[in-house]
Amino acid sequence: MSRRTVIAVLAGSLMGVAAYATIVPYDFTGHWTGTAHRPDKPDVAMLAADLTTTTPPAFTGTLTVVLTDNLETFHCAMDGVQRRRVVMTGPCDNTAHLTVRGSLDSTSGTIAGKFVYKPPPSMHKPPRHGSFTLTKQS
Repeated sequence: MSRRTVIAVLAGSLMGVAAYATIVPYDFTGHWTGTAHRPDKPDVAMLAADLTTTTPPAFTGTLTVVLTDNLETFHCAMDGVQRRRVVMTGPCDNTAHLTVRGSLDSTSGTIAGKFVYKPPPSMHKPPRHGSFTLTKQS
């Protein structure tokens, strides 16, 4: 490697560490509501989450999903962490697994991003992808 390449890699990694260090922990404790959409289907799911900040930047809680097309309801025990993006993941009571990744807007108290829902293994169906929005209630 040339000297310029090594210097560029080191400078980039230092800037990444500096950007990571500027993330201010957010208090996720409270009740959150929102919706989830899938691009290939017109269905909408209503979301409700009760989250508690444990040790910043980590938090935990439950996420309730109500599908509007068949009114199926399931609950997921979520563990989350705030880094550059907010990531929550956890098993659901119907043996499925849910992962949500999104950006936090701390001024409006909103998390928006993408989700991956892996149905129960017994259903033999592929994962479902889509977008979601959660807003903290005051």
